[in-house]
Amino acid sequence: MGAHLCLARLACPLPLKRPAPVRPAENALSAWAELLYWINRIDLTIEARRLSCRTALSVLLRHDDGVAAATLRELDRCFLGEGLDRLPGGEPVHTHIDEFFSIEAAEICRHCLNRPELQSGYFAYWDLHQVIQFAVAGLGRFGDLTDVPRLRALATMAEVGSDAIRAIACLEQRHLSAN
Repeated sequence: MGAHLCLARLACPLPLKRPAPVRPAENALSAWAELLYWINRIDLTIEARRLSCRTALSVLLRHDDGVAAATLRELDRCFLGEGLDRLPGGEPVHTHIDEFFSIEAAEICRHCLNRPELQSGYFAYWDLHQVIQFAVAGLGRFGDLTDVPRLRALATMAEVGSDAIRAIACLEQRHLSAN
């Protein structure tokens, strides 16, 4: 992913010859890397960057693959910060997709919570409980007030109840600060 960020900031095209992903999780992680590439192509307009992300987004929104939430969690956890301040550009390096694709990220989190049995991870040690916790927190971060009833229902569950309550508080805080 770091290479994608560097190529983007240097306005270099992605290599045409790249190994094709074999598993859905590889495809999803590759799509996230491509999204980071395009949102960091600061030589392009915001609209051109968003349009260039459509193919990668279509991969991530294939909900029946069940890998987008787990790979988004991995992207969110990875550290990409060291040395990025030395890359060219007049705007900060985007290492998360929040400001560009929060609606799509919320949709991924919703689907994960609606169909936890479909979820799988990128790494062999992935943990469904952690992915579910991430999806609950993700609704607080990416979602909107329509997610509050879903989160309230989850608040009664021992495994994710406190996460759901924190997510509701985040949504309400965001809503209050927007008004």
